[in-house]
Amino acid sequence: MSGEIIKRPRETHEAAIERWRRAVEARNASPVEIIRAYRPAQPVIQEAPIAHQLLRFCALFDLAWIANYPRQLNGDYVYNGSFWLEKRHEPHYRLEGAYTLPRGFKVGSEQCPCGAHTPLGKLGCVWCPRCTSRVCFGRTTPSGYFQCRESCGNHGQLQEYSEREFALKLRLGR
Repeated sequence: MSGEIIKRPRETHEAAIERWRRAVEARNASPVEIIRAYRPAQPVIQEAPIAHQLLRFCALFDLAWIANYPRQLNGDYVYNGSFWLEKRHEPHYRLEGAYTLPRGFKVGSEQCPCGAHTPLGKLGCVWCPRCTSRVCFGRTTPSGYFQCRESCGNHGQLQEYSEREFALKLRLGR
């Protein structure tokens, strides 16, 4: 090109409207535009918590404790310890901050701070339907007879039970 300005012949108003109408019809007839028009909104991706902290109760001492499951580098949550839920910790935990654990979450063999641990072949803690709590195996016989904590008083032979659990959400700050 020599850098010259190319002049187009002047277009009439009716011709410009017709050209615009054809361009709109061609765009509306395009399947790409139809797909784009009906594309569902992208879901909001929520960041996974850095740890699931499961509320438990001790059958021996009738005290609350937390089973801690931090997130590993591969994204799995693995049990790594427990601690008593002391009065000084209670302001940091809220019941309304509870959430249901994801379907793929698996509890492991846990140890209550009292020293009682999950027996071989079992996972997590005992579910007591009377006090609706997860309780350690501290007052369970080798044959599987369970006694709940003093404040509940429930007892009986253990049965297989699978129910989704809840975790506590740590409230940061004061």
